[in-house]
Amino acid sequence: MPHKELLRNVGLFKDLDDSLLDKFAAITEEKNYESGETILDEGVEGDALYIIEEGQVEVTKTEDETASTIVTLEVNEHFGEMSLLEGLPTSARVSADGQVKLLVIPRLKFISLLDENEAIGAKVYRALAYALSHRLRSTSADLATWKPSFDF
Repeated sequence: MPHKELLRNVGLFKDLDDSLLDKFAAITEEKNYESGETILDEGVEGDALYIIEEGQVEVTKTEDETASTIVTLEVNEHFGEMSLLEGLPTSARVSADGQVKLLVIPRLKFISLLDENEAIGAKVYRALAYALSHRLRSTSADLATWKPSFDF
Protein backbone atom coordinates (compact mmCIF):
# COMPACT_ATOMS: atom_id res chain seq x y z
CA MET A 1 0.00 0.00 0.00
CA PRO A 2 1.71 3.21 -1.13
CA HIS A 3 -0.23 5.38 1.31
CA LYS A 4 1.08 3.35 4.22
CA GLU A 5 4.63 4.57 3.59
CA LEU A 6 3.51 8.20 3.63
CA LEU A 7 1.53 7.67 6.84
CA ARG A 8 4.60 6.10 8.45
CA ASN A 9 6.39 9.47 8.01
CA VAL A 10 3.59 11.55 9.57
CA GLY A 11 3.96 12.29 13.28
CA LEU A 12 0.34 11.39 14.06
CA PHE A 13 0.94 7.81 12.99
CA LYS A 14 4.57 7.28 14.05
CA ASP A 15 3.69 4.96 16.96
CA LEU A 16 1.51 2.63 14.89
CA ASP A 17 2.69 -0.77 13.69
CA ASP A 18 2.22 -2.02 10.12
CA SER A 19 -1.19 -3.61 10.72
CA LEU A 20 -2.57 -0.38 12.21
CA LEU A 21 -1.04 1.71 9.42
CA ASP A 22 -2.79 -0.60 6.96
CA LYS A 23 -6.13 0.26 8.60
CA PHE A 24 -5.55 3.99 8.14
CA ALA A 25 -4.21 3.54 4.62
CA ALA A 26 -7.39 1.67 3.73
CA ILE A 27 -9.59 4.67 4.57
CA THR A 28 -7.55 7.35 2.79
CA GLU A 29 -8.57 9.07 -0.41
CA GLU A 30 -6.20 10.90 -2.73
CA LYS A 31 -7.01 14.38 -4.05
CA ASN A 32 -5.10 16.74 -6.34
CA TYR A 33 -5.22 20.53 -6.40
CA GLU A 34 -3.94 23.16 -8.81
CA SER A 35 -1.91 26.17 -7.72
CA GLY A 36 -4.10 28.75 -5.98
CA GLU A 37 -7.04 26.38 -5.64
CA THR A 38 -8.87 26.49 -2.31
CA ILE A 39 -8.69 23.21 -0.40
CA LEU A 40 -10.56 24.40 2.69
CA ASP A 41 -12.34 27.70 3.08
CA GLU A 42 -12.42 29.50 6.41
CA GLY A 43 -15.64 28.99 8.34
CA VAL A 44 -16.89 25.86 6.55
CA GLU A 45 -17.58 22.54 8.21
CA GLY A 46 -14.35 20.56 8.51
CA ASP A 47 -14.87 16.96 7.55
CA ALA A 48 -11.43 15.41 7.12
CA LEU A 49 -7.79 15.19 8.07
CA TYR A 50 -5.49 16.23 5.22
CA ILE A 51 -1.93 14.98 4.80
CA ILE A 52 0.38 16.54 2.23
CA GLU A 53 1.82 13.92 -0.12
CA GLU A 54 3.30 16.32 -2.69
CA GLY A 55 3.69 20.11 -2.81
CA GLN A 56 2.85 22.66 -0.17
CA VAL A 57 -0.18 24.54 1.11
CA GLU A 58 -0.66 28.02 2.49
CA VAL A 59 -2.82 28.57 5.56
CA THR A 60 -4.33 32.06 5.76
CA LYS A 61 -6.65 33.91 8.10
CA THR A 62 -8.84 36.80 6.97
CA GLU A 63 -9.66 39.72 9.24
CA ASP A 64 -11.53 42.77 7.93
CA GLU A 65 -10.90 41.68 4.33
CA THR A 66 -7.12 41.43 4.93
CA ALA A 67 -5.66 37.95 4.47
CA SER A 68 -2.57 37.05 6.46
CA THR A 69 -0.49 33.93 5.95
CA ILE A 70 -0.30 31.93 9.15
CA VAL A 71 1.96 29.14 7.95
CA THR A 72 3.08 27.20 4.91
CA LEU A 73 2.87 23.42 5.32
CA GLU A 74 4.90 20.89 3.33
CA VAL A 75 5.16 17.17 2.58
CA ASN A 76 4.29 14.86 5.53
CA GLU A 77 2.55 17.68 7.41
CA HIS A 78 -1.17 17.67 8.12
CA PHE A 79 -4.06 20.06 8.61
CA GLY A 80 -7.75 19.96 9.42
CA GLU A 81 -7.22 18.26 12.76
CA MET A 82 -9.01 20.92 14.84
CA SER A 83 -12.27 20.63 12.89
CA LEU A 84 -11.79 16.88 12.70
CA LEU A 85 -11.78 16.62 16.48
CA GLU A 86 -14.33 19.30 17.31
CA GLY A 87 -16.74 19.05 14.41
CA LEU A 88 -16.69 22.87 14.27
CA PRO A 89 -16.14 25.17 11.29
CA THR A 90 -12.59 25.62 10.04
CA SER A 91 -10.56 28.47 11.53
CA ALA A 92 -8.51 29.34 8.44
CA ARG A 93 -8.36 29.02 4.67
CA VAL A 94 -6.00 26.48 3.11
CA SER A 95 -4.97 26.78 -0.53
CA ALA A 96 -2.56 25.01 -2.84
CA ASP A 97 0.80 26.73 -3.29
CA GLY A 98 1.75 25.04 -6.57
CA GLN A 99 0.58 21.56 -7.56
CA VAL A 100 -0.57 19.63 -4.48
CA LYS A 101 -1.45 16.00 -3.86
CA LEU A 102 -3.16 15.19 -0.56
CA LEU A 103 -4.21 12.10 1.31
CA VAL A 104 -7.60 12.72 2.86
CA ILE A 105 -9.02 10.77 5.77
CA PRO A 106 -12.76 11.50 6.10
CA ARG A 107 -13.87 12.46 9.61
CA LEU A 108 -16.46 9.72 10.07
CA LYS A 109 -14.06 6.98 8.99
CA PHE A 110 -11.27 8.44 11.15
CA ILE A 111 -13.45 8.63 14.28
CA SER A 112 -14.92 5.19 13.63
CA LEU A 113 -11.46 3.62 13.35
CA LEU A 114 -10.30 5.26 16.58
CA ASP A 115 -13.48 4.25 18.39
CA GLU A 116 -13.24 0.61 17.30
CA ASN A 117 -9.81 0.13 18.88
CA GLU A 118 -8.85 1.91 22.12
CA ALA A 119 -5.14 1.23 21.59
CA ILE A 120 -5.20 2.99 18.21
CA GLY A 121 -7.28 5.81 19.67
CA ALA A 122 -4.91 6.39 22.59
CA LYS A 123 -1.83 6.54 20.34
CA VAL A 124 -3.36 8.79 17.71
CA TYR A 125 -5.13 11.12 20.16
CA ARG A 126 -1.85 11.50 22.10
CA ALA A 127 -0.05 12.35 18.86
CA LEU A 128 -2.79 14.84 17.94
CA ALA A 129 -2.49 16.49 21.37
CA TYR A 130 1.28 16.74 20.91
CA ALA A 131 0.92 18.24 17.40
CA LEU A 132 -1.65 20.80 18.55
CA SER A 133 0.46 21.69 21.59
CA HIS A 134 3.51 22.19 19.37
CA ARG A 135 1.55 24.50 17.06
CA LEU A 136 0.17 26.46 20.02
CA ARG A 137 3.67 26.95 21.45
CA SER A 138 4.88 28.16 18.07
CA THR A 139 1.97 30.60 17.81
CA SER A 140 2.60 31.82 21.36
CA ALA A 141 6.27 32.45 20.54
CA ASP A 142 5.27 34.38 17.41
CA LEU A 143 2.82 36.49 19.40
CA ALA A 144 5.42 37.22 22.07
CA THR A 145 7.75 38.74 19.47
CA TRP A 146 5.05 40.53 17.49
CA LYS A 147 5.02 44.27 17.92
CA PRO A 148 2.18 46.28 16.41
CA SER A 149 3.09 49.35 14.44
CA PHE A 150 0.90 52.40 14.54
CA ASP A 151 0.94 55.12 11.93
CA PHE A 152 -0.10 58.52 13.22
